[in-house]
Amino acid sequence: MIDFALTERHMKHRRVLVFLGLIVLGVTGVVMWRVLPLVHPPPALLPLSRKLAPIPSHGMFYAWQSNDSYVQYVFYPPSGMKQVDLRTGEEKSLSGWEQLGKTPRRYTLSPDCKKAFWEDSDGLRSSSFGASSPTYTTPRRKDFWATASQPVWMPDSKRWIQLFAGSQGLVAVVHAEGKTSPEQEIKIGNPKGTSSGYGLLRIHLIGVTPTGSVLATSEAGSNHQSPHLTRHIPFFEFSLDPARPKFREYTIELPRAGARFESEFTLAMDEEIELSPQGDHLAWLVHRQVNSPSPGWLSRWLPRASVAPRFYTELRVTDPDGTNVRTIGSIEWKPQSRNNAAERPYRMHWLPDGRHISFIYDGSLWAVPTRERE
Repeated sequence: MIDFALTERHMKHRRVLVFLGLIVLGVTGVVMWRVLPLVHPPPALLPLSRKLAPIPSHGMFYAWQSNDSYVQYVFYPPSGMKQVDLRTGEEKSLSGWEQLGKTPRRYTLSPDCKKAFWEDSDGLRSSSFGASSPTYTTPRRKDFWATASQPVWMPDSKRWIQLFAGSQGLVAVVHAEGKTSPEQEIKIGNPKGTSSGYGLLRIHLIGVTPTGSVLATSEAGSNHQSPHLTRHIPFFEFSLDPARPKFREYTIELPRAGARFESEFTLAMDEEIELSPQGDHLAWLVHRQVNSPSPGWLSRWLPRASVAPRFYTELRVTDPDGTNVRTIGSIEWKPQSRNNAAERPYRMHWLPDGRHISFIYDGSLWAVPTRERE
C-alpha cells in the first residue's frame, strides 16, 4: 500500500531543494555579473606595431636622433657606437666612443645624442662625441651621505640633475658644463615612499619637463607583495624655478603585476617609465596579471569554471600625473618564461615626435603610434 503522505512530503522536500539550488545559482550569477568584474585581456600590441630593424642581443642601449635614425651602442664585438638610418638601411660606425666599451656600465645618453655619462667609484664621468678620452664631470660629494638617484640630462643637453642624501633629506643638485661648482641646489626633504625600515630607497628620476618640473619615484627593489588587485606607487614632483617653487606628492595606481614581479610601493625591476620629449605624457611598460573572474568556492565545485591567471606586459600612456590612462597594447607571456626578459618587450623609448613609442621584442626594434590613425 502506498503511503501518499510520505510521498507528498518527499516531493515537498525535493521542491524546496530545487528552489534553494535555483537561488544559489542566481546569486552566483549576480555576483559574477555585478560584483566581480569580468576582466578582458588588453589589446594585442604587435598587430598595431611596425617592425623597424633587427637589434643585436649584445646591444647595450639605443637612442633616437630623429624619427628616421637612431644610434646604438654595442658592447662586443667590437664595441662602439653605430648610427642606423631607417630610410636607407645604412649603418655607420661613429668614432670617439671606443672608450665606453671597456666594461659594461649604465650609460645615460644626452637628448641630442652627442654626449654620455656614467658613474664609477670616483664620480660621474662624461664623454662627448669625438672626444679622445673621458673627462670627470662631477666628483663624489663628501658632504652627502650617499648618491640617491641616477643623473638625468636637462632638455638642453648642457645641464644635468642628480639627487643626493644628506642630514636633512634629499637634495637636488644641478650641474652645468664647464662649471666646477653646482649651478643650483634644492632641498626636497623626505617624500613618501623614499625610505623604508632599512633606510633610504634609491630614487628614479623620470625626467625634466620643458617648464622645469622634475618627476621622480622610488626605484624598484621592494619585495613586499601587494594583496590587492592594484598597486599604488608614490610619486613626487618639484620645480627648478626659484621664482615658482613647487613640491607635490601624489600616488599613481597600476594593475597588479603578478607574484614574480610584485611590489606594492615601487615599480618592478624590469618595468619602465619615460617622459615624452615634449614633457606632456608618460609612457609605461608594466606587467599585468589578469585573474579568473570565477569565485574560488565555485572553482572547487566546478573545476572547469576555474581559469589560470594570464600574464601580460602592457604599454600604456598617461598624463604626467598618471591620469587619463590609454592602453596601447600588450604582449602575453607564459608563467614559465618569467625569468626570461627577452620574451617580453623592453627598452622602451619615445620617438622625437612624441607620437610614437619604440621597444625591443623578439630580437627586433618595433614602433607603435600612441594615437589612432597614424
